[in-house]
Amino acid sequence: MKTTTSKIEKNLDRPKRIPMAQARQVLNVEDVPDNLVARWVLDTKNRCQVFQSAGYQFITDKGLAVGDKKVDGSKATGSVVCKVGNSTGEMLYLMAIDRKYYEEDQAAKQAKIDSIEEELYAQTEKEGHYGNLDLSRK
Repeated sequence: MKTTTSKIEKNLDRPKRIPMAQARQVLNVEDVPDNLVARWVLDTKNRCQVFQSAGYQFITDKGLAVGDKKVDGSKATGSVVCKVGNSTGEMLYLMAIDRKYYEEDQAAKQAKIDSIEEELYAQTEKEGHYGNLDLSRK
């Protein structure tokens, strides 16, 4: 006895079609371990070297899903995850840092912002206003 399969059942393993007008997510990265924070770095003016000095490492393509399916046609050969980053051919490299160091860096940046804001507020409290706005706390 011959069994027939419907068109719907035949297409279950087929990837979902993405319409041409829909934005494609070419820089999304899945499967980055939770203990790492990843980011794309444009290798211009030795930025990758600066990031390496700060503790970032290149991510290799061992099982990582990068971008929507069938979108990545610009990946260079080798194991480092990279893409063409701009019209001049400079490359974007996927780099990551340990989450502990990332959070330390973010805390240091926030402390600097808090210090600047504190100085600004202290100045406005002394003068009672900032520009044409009255910011005095009454």
